[in-house]
Amino acid sequence: MDTTRIKHLAASIVDPSGGAWLLHIISVACAAAASFIIPVKHYLLLIGALVLCDMYTGWRASGKVFNSKGMGGTIEKVVLYMLAILICRGVDLSFGLGDTLGVTTVTAGVIVSRELLSNLENIGKVTGLDLVSEVKAFIGKLFKR
Repeated sequence: MDTTRIKHLAASIVDPSGGAWLLHIISVACAAAASFIIPVKHYLLLIGALVLCDMYTGWRASGKVFNSKGMGGTIEKVVLYMLAILICRGVDLSFGLGDTLGVTTVTAGVIVSRELLSNLENIGKVTGLDLVSEVKAFIGKLFKR
């Protein structure tokens, strides 16, 4: 018997599945990660989009040359916001708040509100429209009774 045949025979004795068990473990891990992330994917996508829009509108409002330092800060902000959402998702699941107005929803609301306000301020600087005051006045009218 040559060494290749011996190696193959030894491998089939140690792992008769041919490595299929590793594929199963990876599949289960991916399914578990997906079941954790998919319920909050809309928060993650919206926050990512708002931060990218804020980067663009902030760049336009500043009138400065675009540089990689600003891009690095934006990437860091996106990563930290997404980590915050995923941590809150874990807290919600740990305390049985999965389908309620839990910590994840409140945190996402705060982040989205802040990024939306920043975008409106930047757009106002570029266009000259005071969108922040208009939105505040509209919301004030909604809750005025």
